[in-house]
Amino acid sequence: MIFNGQHQDLRVNYFEYEEIDNRTKEQTFFSSWISDIPITENNCKELVVVARCRWKIENKTFNTMKNQGYHLEHNYGHGKQYLAINFALLTMLTFLVDQIAQHLDRAFQKAWKKVETKKLLWLEVNQAFNLLPVMSMNVIYRFICGDVKINIPLLE
Repeated sequence: MIFNGQHQDLRVNYFEYEEIDNRTKEQTFFSSWISDIPITENNCKELVVVARCRWKIENKTFNTMKNQGYHLEHNYGHGKQYLAINFALLTMLTFLVDQIAQHLDRAFQKAWKKVETKKLLWLEVNQAFNLLPVMSMNVIYRFICGDVKINIPLLE
């Protein structure tokens, strides 16, 4: 299959999958994919399973980035020149760093548990970041969960 009229030499493979409810005979799922992997009767089922898993991971990641304080929107991929895509890439980079912290930084885990939701955690982080002169995000996480006390003289 030729993927693009401007690039006639670029060839891809196409496959689609649909699920039909045996009782109602109604279509319950349909999707199609393109791949550079040769598609055969032997690997088609596995390709569908992998493609559906990948879609599920991507969809859950996007939903997380949209609904848990990262403010990622579908329209980030559009815009003048490269600004919008750069915003999307920076958001994804932020998400990656946060995922690493979420799994490895005990202070992050403790702060998240204290505030209960990621949206509230990002709000607390933002407030602390704007107010406190600190050397690391870890200090902010420890401040949020109460492990670090910061003495700031009152301003008059």
